[in-house]
Amino acid sequence: MHFKEIRHYLHQHPELSGEEKNTSSYLLNQLKKIENCTVHQGFSEHSLLAELNFKKPGNHIISSRIRLVTHC
Repeated sequence: MHFKEIRHYLHQHPELSGEEKNTSSYLLNQLKKIENCTVHQGFSEHSLLAELNFKKPGNHIISSRIRLVTHC
C-alpha cells in the first residue's frame, strides 16, 4: 500500500459528505492487503477501524482518526 497512490485515488474520486460508500470500500480493500491487519466495521454507515497486530511483546498503540473531507 502506497499512501501517495491512495491519496491521489481519493482526490480523483471525491464523494459528498455522508455518502462515502466507494471511499470506504476502496479503503477497506487497501487495508485488507496489510499483513496482520484486522478491519472492523459497523460503527457508523461507512466507518472503518483497522487493528494492526505487531506480534511483538509489549504495548503498541497507534491511534488515528481520519476524516475525509472533499470540496465539490
